[in-house]
Amino acid sequence: MSHPTSFEPGRSEAKDSTDGQSKRDAIADTLDRAGAKLHATADSGSERVAELAHGAANKLEASGRYLHEHGAKDVWADLEKVVSAHPGKSLLAVALVGMLVGRAFRNG
Repeated sequence: MSHPTSFEPGRSEAKDSTDGQSKRDAIADTLDRAGAKLHATADSGSERVAELAHGAANKLEASGRYLHEHGAKDVWADLEKVVSAHPGKSLLAVALVGMLVGRAFRNG
């Protein structure tokens, strides 16, 4: 069995890239599922609640598509820009996404 050594950085980097892509895909799929679930349950409330829920679901699904389409460097660069421009909103968004992802894993 061959293990990457310090003399074979390409193999290790390729594996890290593959692992990173599969993790991004898993997160993207979770965001897609959370968005779909939110769309499915959105109409059970008032019209305003349904409107807000559909808007949030659309954002989750768009985030999932973005993760599927962009590499780690692009994601990180864009994330740094957004957090620098909107630190308070970023913290709130992270809390909300964490809650939704946790709920999706618990229920799904």
